[in-house]
Amino acid sequence: MSEQFGNDYVSISDEDGNTYELEHLDTVEIDGVFYLAFLPTDMSEDDENFGVIVLKSETGEDGEDY
Repeated sequence: MSEQFGNDYVSISDEDGNTYELEHLDTVEIDGVFYLAFLPTDMSEDDENFGVIVLKSETGEDGEDY
């Protein structure tokens, strides 16, 4: 990933409809499975729940990555 354009930010929603803003840190492939590391952008670093979020990427039946 090129650093000249800055960081990547994404918005995700959970099953309850809550939306979260995340900063993408890195992507790692392990045994053909992709894992993405994020930091929350809408949370204080002092919050006890602040930390790295790791999500697994899967391809759905429709061919889209989730």
